[in-house]
Amino acid sequence: MRVALALGLAMAGCGGGEAPTVEVLSATPAELDPARDEADDLTVRVAYTDPDGDLGGGVAEVHDCRAEGLVTRLVLPSIASQEAVDEGVRIEGELSLVIPDVGAAEAAAKPPAACGDLGVGAPSGGAQAFCVVLIDAAGHASEGDCTDPVRITPPAGP
Repeated sequence: MRVALALGLAMAGCGGGEAPTVEVLSATPAELDPARDEADDLTVRVAYTDPDGDLGGGVAEVHDCRAEGLVTRLVLPSIASQEAVDEGVRIEGELSLVIPDVGAAEAAAKPPAACGDLGVGAPSGGAQAFCVVLIDAAGHASEGDCTDPVRITPPAGP
C-alpha cells in the first residue's frame, strides 16, 4: 500500500525554501516480534529528493499506524556539504531508517490522522503500515508515504 498524498503539515512561519519528497521503497522484516529483541527492529528504505539541499540536520518522522502518538523521530545526518546547502543545490538519494524496539501496542479501531490522511485504514490481521514524513533543517515537511502492512506478533497469553 504505497500512497503519496498531501499530509498538510505546512509549517507556519517557515519562509522560502522547498519541501523534500519521500517514497517508501521497502520495509523489512515483514513481521516483527516485540517479545524478541533480535526481531523487533524495522528498517524502512526510502528514496528522497530535496530541492534546496538542506534535508541533512532535519528529521524523519516514522508513524506507527497502530495508534496515535507512536512516532519515532530520527535525526538525519548531514547529507550535502555546507557549500551545497548555501547554494541550494538539489540532492536526491536513498536512506535506511531503523526504527528500533517496536513494542507491543493495542491497535486503535482507526489509524492516527497522520496515517489516515495518507489512505491507511484500520489494522487487518495483526498488520499495519508505518508512514514516513521527512522534515528538512528549515522545517519544511514532505508529503508522507507508507509501507505495506507489517505484521506485529501479539503478546503471548498468560
